[in-house]
Amino acid sequence: MAAPVVQLPPRMVRCGPRHFVGINGRFDRATMGEIPALWARFNAADPAIANSLGEAAYGVVHNFVGTGWDYACAYEVSGPVAAPPDGFVAISFPDRDFAVFAAPGDLSTIGQVMEEAMDWIAASDMDFANGPTLERYGADFDPATGTGGFEVWVAVTPRAA
Repeated sequence: MAAPVVQLPPRMVRCGPRHFVGINGRFDRATMGEIPALWARFNAADPAIANSLGEAAYGVVHNFVGTGWDYACAYEVSGPVAAPPDGFVAISFPDRDFAVFAAPGDLSTIGQVMEEAMDWIAASDMDFANGPTLERYGADFDPATGTGGFEVWVAVTPRAA
């Protein structure tokens, strides 16, 4: 068994409504290998996003239907966006509780990070909430090398007794 790649326990964070602007794609297990190409499109587009919050970029996993999901490469913005730039979408979520898993390693560990996060939640007093999963890539993250660490934010709710 590989050594753990996330710092446990996760940090618990309560967030108010969150808003993102980015490039969105629809994926499933067979096509998720195409997500890096979506990031390449997003990084090449690099539009000026009004009201962007900070230097972090996000992978926003949302709209889970059947065996597929939407994935957006996005920036967080300060409020709802009625008219995103051409080719971009606006995504908003209501208040949520998140379990935040810090992964100080490189992006090649993301599969293991997700597995460890899911295992921790399954063994905890939390359940998965109907909401997004966020990958947060901060100012220290280098998209060219995949290094600098990242975080995975999983929407959670207290487990019913």
